[in-house]
Amino acid sequence: MSYYSEQNFCPERSVGYLVRRIHQLSQVLLDPIFEAHGISSAQWSAMVTIYLGRATTCATIAREVGHDKGAMTRLMDDLEAKGLVTRERCNEDRRVVNLALTAKGEELGLACKRQVIATWNEWLGESDFHEIEALVEGLNNLKSRLDLLVERTDTREFAE
Repeated sequence: MSYYSEQNFCPERSVGYLVRRIHQLSQVLLDPIFEAHGISSAQWSAMVTIYLGRATTCATIAREVGHDKGAMTRLMDDLEAKGLVTRERCNEDRRVVNLALTAKGEELGLACKRQVIATWNEWLGESDFHEIEALVEGLNNLKSRLDLLVERTDTREFAE
């Protein structure tokens, strides 16, 4: 069964458009939180990625948050200069540079996280808990399907 047709495909019903627009609007509204702490939303996203253990190198963080590696390296230079992250060469492979949050970085990240949580809870306040759970589950399902498609695409590119 297909959900979209030529008759019903419009921005108000487009998952891609809605997800992108919600992201854009939320960034505009969240940016003051990060600015008050002297960081950008991109820096906070990278810090959260490190904090959650999802990635610890510039390349893997860049992939996780959707930046190019060069931009991520410059972003990490800024965070290191602010005393929020440290770099350490991997003992097993000296080419790999691992990143970690400093105590100051963890403290700042946690302060921002608490404000972000409060803000999202305010925005979602009118929604029923089960509606939010269904939305999150649906978005995770879509993300999983897209992750698999990207994986397959990457595999074919390397095989050629």
